[in-house]
Amino acid sequence: MAERLKGLASHFNSVPLEPPDAIFGLSAKYKADSSKQKVDLVVGAYRDENGKPWVLPVVRKVEKELLEKSLDHEYLPIDGLSSFTSAASLLLLGPSKVPFTAVQALSGTGALRIGAEFLAKHYKESSTVYLPNPTWGKFIIYYFIFQTNFLFFQFYSKP
Repeated sequence: MAERLKGLASHFNSVPLEPPDAIFGLSAKYKADSSKQKVDLVVGAYRDENGKPWVLPVVRKVEKELLEKSLDHEYLPIDGLSSFTSAASLLLLGPSKVPFTAVQALSGTGALRIGAEFLAKHYKESSTVYLPNPTWGKFIIYYFIFQTNFLFFQFYSKP
């Protein structure tokens, strides 16, 4: 088995390493910072004082409620659960008079992938996507793959 793995690894010897990910660079800066009053929100997960993932109590409560409901695990409509997309839209946009469409995706990365492909297919010349700087490298790749216009905006700057 070890010999097979060694041979497999040699297939990748000519593949150049990608540059370091900017987001992981922020995580490294966080870990190097000795301040006692720091909070790591870089990767979207809360951590306790020991660096272990901490799940919000409300999330645990909702998990328990969902388990008690004995859901049937039926597939959702192609655009997602309408009560969810309506509530999320209201939260993000408020009562909007501007027409918009909301869809539900499996994850942030999945949503960006779907969005990039949709814009490239239907609105290639007239759409621009704004990405935070820094952002995950994989997010940028989708806009390159689908040749969608994108610009960066500064996500955070120290006061």
